[in-house]
Amino acid sequence: MDFPGVKIEAVKVVGMSKASTPNTLVTYFDESHIDLGNCVEGTDKVDVDIKAVVSRLNHEPFKYVITVNSNKKVTGVVRMFLAPKYDWFGQEIPFRDARWSVIELDRFPVKLNAGDNVITRNSEDSIVTIPEPRSFPELLHEVQQALKGDEEYIVDKHYRHCGIPHRLLLPKGRTEGMAYKLLIVITDYSKDAIHPKIQPEDVEDYSSLGYCGVMEGKIPDSKPMGYPFDRPIQSMDNFFTPNFKVLDLTIKNVN
Repeated sequence: MDFPGVKIEAVKVVGMSKASTPNTLVTYFDESHIDLGNCVEGTDKVDVDIKAVVSRLNHEPFKYVITVNSNKKVTGVVRMFLAPKYDWFGQEIPFRDARWSVIELDRFPVKLNAGDNVITRNSEDSIVTIPEPRSFPELLHEVQQALKGDEEYIVDKHYRHCGIPHRLLLPKGRTEGMAYKLLIVITDYSKDAIHPKIQPEDVEDYSSLGYCGVMEGKIPDSKPMGYPFDRPIQSMDNFFTPNFKVLDLTIKNVN
């Protein structure tokens, strides 16, 4: 897991709102209107909108800010995970056991220059999440407008079809705040890519590879899913390398 010459100097997580507190993430419940028009029988004469209102977990968008020092120009892969800090009894979970509770938040390639580098990544760019799908009436309206020639129907070949919704990236947390650990490791892209000709910008097209891989060919990442938490930790000294960083953060639910 070691990446010689690369060291993570600092990490912080910042909410997008001006009132946010660094390293504190906020979740909440909002209302969503689900169209039920295709679930009930109606008549051709009357067009009635039938919707259900449901409460759904959501969170304030946030961004990661990572300061990395490199002794040369190199390309790495940033891998970010989240794990609870304490167990049900309030005891801190040993790092060797914490891997069973780890979830992947994001994974992406990054080009590092010699010296200090500041990496900023928005939570909505995560490779394990997808945007909210369009409803059937919305899709039907877009197609009808395109058939009339009023609007162009654009097919996004890189649309994320597989993954969890953006709003479910974070666990609920607690009203008083729940402690978690953000685990970040940067690995060597030249060793992780399945083929040396695959460039980092090409990997960005595979926006849903976290859970579903790619439509054609192999996943561009040679490491196992969940790496480096996919196997027992044999040596803590070998695990806590300069290219690895742990950040304590809090998740609060405001509902």
